[in-house]
Amino acid sequence: MVVGESDQHLSISFCHPHQSCPFIVFFVHAKCTAAERRRLWPALLRDKPCHEPWYIVGDFNLILSPNEKKRGRPFQPSQGLELFQFMGEASVLDAGFSGLDNKSRTFRFLNVWTSKDSLLDVVKMAWQGDVSGSPFYRVWAKLKRVSHAIQQWNKETFGDVFLNVKRAEAAVARAELQIEVDSSEENFVELKRVQAKLRRVLTIEEQFWKQKARVKWLQHGDNNSRFFRSVVKQRRYRAAIHSIQDSQGTWITDDGTMGWKPCLEEAPSFDEITRVVFSMDGDSAAGPDGFTGKFFTFAWEVVGPDIF
Repeated sequence: MVVGESDQHLSISFCHPHQSCPFIVFFVHAKCTAAERRRLWPALLRDKPCHEPWYIVGDFNLILSPNEKKRGRPFQPSQGLELFQFMGEASVLDAGFSGLDNKSRTFRFLNVWTSKDSLLDVVKMAWQGDVSGSPFYRVWAKLKRVSHAIQQWNKETFGDVFLNVKRAEAAVARAELQIEVDSSEENFVELKRVQAKLRRVLTIEEQFWKQKARVKWLQHGDNNSRFFRSVVKQRRYRAAIHSIQDSQGTWITDDGTMGWKPCLEEAPSFDEITRVVFSMDGDSAAGPDGFTGKFFTFAWEVVGPDIF
């Protein structure tokens, strides 16, 4: 349920059957200049809950330390002053950030991996085992464990996508040269074999770039702010509830009546969540954990009960 919004943020209250009280998440996409951001801070404080836990995520267009940026102009401590002051007024702490560094790469699930049946066994093995903590922490910890297992499995099964293409191209070139020297049936069979392998690895490479292109605009930051706002506006309209069908099959369009319908306050069932998950775009942009919608539909029998 939306509990607050401005042109730079959206506050949503979430409920879960395993949580004793609702929690609120503030999604922020701040303006580029301090003058424009001046409206954001009081709007966030206005939506701050009195008792419920709350989280703030998104892009503030500000950083608190030089460790949070790479290249560009040197960091000036005064640049993070407004964010620091807001954190003091709101009594919130910085949970850190996720991103690339010089030593490791961010995990991103490649949908082409699901073409291998052995992947589901890898997910099952990594998902097993108890994890203590809140339901959200348990899911996060298990997804983290799965990502490490998949990375190791990928090295042994798929390997480097681009290196595989180069090797396959070189194998085809060698086979073609061999045909020129000796046009035997055996060499023709070998050429067909390496050509088929090249087509397979090229298909994998094509799917990789196709999936990457779906998320590229998210990585350009401020260059896409206008596009970001237009997408949010369009999705917000489509997400609005214009009518509700009750248990008798009657469509209700009156705002006051819809607002008091008890079905809106009930936690969704496992079947309802399953239908929503399987209606997602499998090629949708990966979230911060790196998993796409395709992963969850592929491994739902394993991960679904814990997510519910």
